[in-house]
Amino acid sequence: MEEPQIWTKLRETVRTVVPEVPPDALRPDVSLTDLGCSSLDRADIVSMMLDDLNLDVPLSEFRPGAPLAELVGTLRRHTA
Repeated sequence: MEEPQIWTKLRETVRTVVPEVPPDALRPDVSLTDLGCSSLDRADIVSMMLDDLNLDVPLSEFRPGAPLAELVGTLRRHTA
């Protein structure tokens, strides 16, 4: 899957889990924590993304507080 498709899926997932996050706040340089997501929200978002993309990635590869660009990059590496 290409990076733009992963971004689209991430935006949809974040809006599902945390609907109060404005769509324009989802930028590569911000983290889920910056967006006000709790640890449970972050876990839900990552789990849903893995399920939606049909991936099996160890959670240790996702660094807490990492910018969204890093999250998308990690997912992209595993879809190739």
